[in-house]
Amino acid sequence: MWQTTRKKKLEKDDTKKNDNDWITVNGVHIPIKPGQNKDDVVKNFLDKQKDKEPKKDEPKADPKQSLQKRGVKGDDLLNQLDNIDHFKNSGAKVNNDATVTVYHYTNSDTKDIIHKTGKMKGAEDGVFFTTKKDGDAKDFGNSLISANIPIELLNLDDDLGDELHLRIPTDKRGQSVDVSKFLNKESKCPNCGLIRHENNPNHAPKGDSKGGQFTKGDGGSGSGDDKKDTPKAVSKGAETELNMISSELQLKQDRINNLVNSFNDEPNLHDTASTLESPIMDQWSLDTNMVKNKTLNEFNNALDIGDYAISDKIFIDSIKDEKRFNVFKEREEEIHAYNKSLQIKADNAKELFRFTDQGELDSYLEPNAQFGVSKYSVGKNADYKCLTVEKQNKFFSTSNDVHITYPADEIRDGSKAVNYTQFPRTQNRDVKEDINSTKHSSYATETEVRIKSDTKIPVGKLKITFTEYMSLETKDKMTKKYNSLGELTFTNASRDFIDN
Repeated sequence: MWQTTRKKKLEKDDTKKNDNDWITVNGVHIPIKPGQNKDDVVKNFLDKQKDKEPKKDEPKADPKQSLQKRGVKGDDLLNQLDNIDHFKNSGAKVNNDATVTVYHYTNSDTKDIIHKTGKMKGAEDGVFFTTKKDGDAKDFGNSLISANIPIELLNLDDDLGDELHLRIPTDKRGQSVDVSKFLNKESKCPNCGLIRHENNPNHAPKGDSKGGQFTKGDGGSGSGDDKKDTPKAVSKGAETELNMISSELQLKQDRINNLVNSFNDEPNLHDTASTLESPIMDQWSLDTNMVKNKTLNEFNNALDIGDYAISDKIFIDSIKDEKRFNVFKEREEEIHAYNKSLQIKADNAKELFRFTDQGELDSYLEPNAQFGVSKYSVGKNADYKCLTVEKQNKFFSTSNDVHITYPADEIRDGSKAVNYTQFPRTQNRDVKEDINSTKHSSYATETEVRIKSDTKIPVGKLKITFTEYMSLETKDKMTKKYNSLGELTFTNASRDFIDN
């Protein structure tokens, strides 16, 4: 697909190339365009090279000064200077401007898209890099991307001694990260085929030293871009969306039903979901097809406002001629079966679970308390709260100090298991998302069940576990405060802990 497009482009470029003469200056091949002479071409090239050269009286870049210019200060500055020493001792290339030369292995299609758009997406909650060009990460793809990234944007994920695995963190899996200013772009000389490197200036992103364009939203999975003028729209119900998908793809209902029976035998549904996380048609391949069909902007606009009737149609049209269509169809059948299994599990659950903070508990103390809208979901004022059918689900419990168990029968009338799909779904927080909206299958491991915002809290029947470390004095105060809500458990209360 992408290779075919590139072949046609190269053939087109070759046609143009033959109309021009070429001259080599300092090892670089430069075309002589119609109306130009060799002297003018050489002069223009040398003038540009001089502009790129640092002036003799300019001081050499210093890591500390570079960090300070990007707004890094105080303890954060000291930490980053320590990181510089650590990275260097581990064989990483740390540049004078406090950027780190890192590498990312992927496939050729994805590499081309990243260089074209300047954006990367991770299969987990971040975009991952390695400091060693030929290290352990080389098995992740046959194409290499290089970048010089400000050290303050990178978190250490794994230390292998002579190789570091680093990550630019994101709020959610699949969230886009703009790395356009950091990429070391590669291109081939049209005359000899040798690789030239074009290093973009290493500018820090706009905003503070904690991430600039990577700034987190309000705790949810919002996109990295704030689009104030984005039109508001209400997503269509999940059943409507899934019926359209089923009809367009001509899904086999017999296979779906057989899979439901198989999935129902699994003790942990999130384990089944883990096999459905990675879409058959990745976003990068999809983008290349849409660029070819000139529908990418239309698709992105429809997706951004939650108009899935349009975005799904464009998506289907973009893969109809692909060999992977049937495989994609089979995966969607598996996801439809998973949705049914999740709903069955939710309907038969004795307990449902939510992981939150004390602020939400405080709202439960109000007279006639209700769940309320979710500020942690995609969608402005989404009319639900997110729960899960599996207590051990790590994707819900991570970084939350309050674990709540609800008696399912008390809130079942207001509950709805989420329907997932391979089709792209918006992460725009300005879109009003209702309880019936579908969600992308990369989140299926969350085994999410939504509860209507006007559902009453079953006060007195909750089981609440506090996992944060606290003194026995604090435990007594919290027991007195929240005792009316139900059974309280404090897993990390200790006489040895002293409150600040």
